Amino acid sequence: MKRVRSIVAPLACALLLLGCGRYNKSGFVYWSLSPEANNLAFSWCGYEESLCTIALYTFKTGELKLFRNTTGRNWSRPNFSSDGRQLVFSIATPDSDDRQIAVMNSDGSGLRVVTQGKGYRTLPAFSNDGKKLTYLCAGGMTEKYWTPYKGSTRRLRDKEICVVDLLTGQENKITSLGAYAYSRPSFMSDGKKVLFHYKGGKKNPDTKKTNTFEFNIAQHIEKPKSETVLSEMPLANNPRISNDGRRVVFSARSNEMDRGKLKSGYFNYDLFLWEGSSDILNSKGTIRRLTRAQSYLSGYALSMDGRKIAYAFDKERNGKMRFFLMDIDGGEVQEFSIPEKPDGWIGPGSSPSP
Repeated sequence: MKRVRSIVAPLACALLLLGCGRYNKSGFVYWSLSPEANNLAFSWCGYEESLCTIALYTFKTGELKLFRNTTGRNWSRPNFSSDGRQLVFSIATPDSDDRQIAVMNSDGSGLRVVTQGKGYRTLPAFSNDGKKLTYLCAGGMTEKYWTPYKGSTRRLRDKEICVVDLLTGQENKITSLGAYAYSRPSFMSDGKKVLFHYKGGKKNPDTKKTNTFEFNIAQHIEKPKSETVLSEMPLANNPRISNDGRRVVFSARSNEMDRGKLKSGYFNYDLFLWEGSSDILNSKGTIRRLTRAQSYLSGYALSMDGRKIAYAFDKERNGKMRFFLMDIDGGEVQEFSIPEKPDGWIGPGSSPSP
């Protein structure tokens, strides 16, 4: 793998990248690459005490711009449409457990909320034809509880995967798996299935302990059918699929693969590429490892053509992330940094239409 020089000099302001000005060791950055991988979209919070909004970083110029948010609601976890003309994201009133899904043009115009009703909706993604959205939908948040790992915390309850038709506004819940956690869902190339990573658990009545299990699932939209994929790599999680379905990038714990080289007590994750036919359900692909970071993987995004991937590693697990853009075919890796302050604003900042 060939390393090239950094394309932006200033040190990244990692604290602002994750949202709400905070980062913890289990944090994860949700990015989206534009179709040609020229721009990177992500959540941005804390600038001049404003609401959370969406940031757009341009690789060629190193410029960072924020979408003007005058809605009174926080924006987070954006995703580009296949043609790059639109962004979809989660929109929420501060201190509320309800979150809706909104869509706007990539120039900041035409903002509209496309879901309604109580619930927590997040991690949205467009279908390839731009006519549907899929996202994680939950009943809300639990009451606060204490854990040794995070202290006082809350989590989503009744989590499932939903699909909404942008023409009719009809929202359908397509899973009933009762999962403990889902990854960001993505439409598969035929538009009839949604790909995601699923983690569940079942309590043993004898030992009272919960046995956990996890799979990568291709969920049919029109019928209640779930099929497992990526069986070639049992540790695979958080899959990102190219538009043609021939490439899937996923993360996997790499401690076991690099035994003897790592500090004990830490989980390390690296990126891997599955490559095969567009019919992932009925074909076995080849898998190759893309990174050997011996580090915590803080997030990644695959370009829609499957040729580039942006990712972040937190080697010291202290919030000081390093950011990279990889050309998968050529093997070149560019290290980049996010400026601490934006260079400008995007969009008129109009209120969303109903």
